[in-house]
Amino acid sequence: MKTRFNRNSMDWLRFFARWSFLVALSVFLALSHSAKAMPRGEWLSSIETQKKAMTVLGSYALLNISTGLILRGQTEGSGRYFHEMNALWNSVNLAIAGFSLLSVQNKHEQNLTPHEMRSDYEFINRFLMLNMGLDVAYMTAGYFLMKDFQNQRDDKLLGYGRSLILQGAFLLVFDTLFYLDHVSILGSQSTKIALTPQQIQVTLRY
Repeated sequence: MKTRFNRNSMDWLRFFARWSFLVALSVFLALSHSAKAMPRGEWLSSIETQKKAMTVLGSYALLNISTGLILRGQTEGSGRYFHEMNALWNSVNLAIAGFSLLSVQNKHEQNLTPHEMRSDYEFINRFLMLNMGLDVAYMTAGYFLMKDFQNQRDDKLLGYGRSLILQGAFLLVFDTLFYLDHVSILGSQSTKIALTPQQIQVTLRY
């Protein structure tokens, strides 16, 4: 059965496609940039920023897991699957946050050169840019699950779709704020992102 899309839906789908493409292009261009030296003080600021971000992500994950497990048993229909996916999704987020905190803690003990510090710093920036593209993909997947619900009337599709849109939206905001905070450590070497449903602009400056 074919699914009909209205004009507004198609505009947003084109927006998602352009955004994902430009994020991937930005990551490719950043990968081709040779690393410069980085003072240890700024690198330590990068570590602290990562710790702060992973603490926020871990706290958010714990909140979603606890509320998801509780509300899953108290709701029916699509609401049950919505809370179920929230708990499952954030189990992964919690694992990522915990692993990242351990990895960041070990960085303090590493005796890196200034160039290696800069490489580590730029890797985080590239990783966050890639994540922002994936976050849009999560929301797009959730949108299509909800569209399939209109054809199949399956509560799981609706509940999971709503959850993916919610979790993708949170991660997009989280990764964007994390990125802006992290990239500001070296303010002169920055990547600016401006996006609207009609236009997306990515500017790399080094």
